[in-house]
Amino acid sequence: ATVLMPYLNKYPVFDSTIAKAGITELWKIKASKIYAYNSKLGSAFQNAYTNVGHSSDMGYEPLYKTIDTAVYKESIWKDIDKDLPLSEDYISTLTSIIQQAKTNDVQLVLCISPFYFHHNFSANSSYNRIKKTAADYNIPLLDFTNDPEFTGQPLLFNDDVHLNDSGAGIYTSKVAAILLAKGIINNNK
Repeated sequence: ATVLMPYLNKYPVFDSTIAKAGITELWKIKASKIYAYNSKLGSAFQNAYTNVGHSSDMGYEPLYKTIDTAVYKESIWKDIDKDLPLSEDYISTLTSIIQQAKTNDVQLVLCISPFYFHHNFSANSSYNRIKKTAADYNIPLLDFTNDPEFTGQPLLFNDDVHLNDSGAGIYTSKVAAILLAKGIINNNK
């Protein structure tokens, strides 16, 4: 929600989304025209004048580490296999995005990225809700959560939930091939 802050004055429709970051964030933005840019200015300075921070290519931030299997033995995400309550705000936001896309004839595809460790998502309410929502709205869902090409492959991951640059390249190629095969995208420019 906070990435939308600089656009609030021009697009008041973002009020409810930004309020999800905290109602005080909304008040701060309305009270100060520069508040929304505070972190952006810091990031811009950091990336322009220091070696600290993230480099990116049009928003893509490549990661280059690999998993050390001698040290990295279990997932840091302990609750991923559990049935935890869902935020109704997130559900309504997802539904709103889907409805807006359909209204504007935008073809959506939902993708779930791969994980390094195998997980049983059958009890995970977020995972099940995304699957149900995709089915309810007839949206293609590409689920790579336990894809054997990725799961357990230490050279493809930066950590157990983030692909490194090599893994991201393979993932992108797989997603593109599926979208081409389904006719969702084409090779014509």
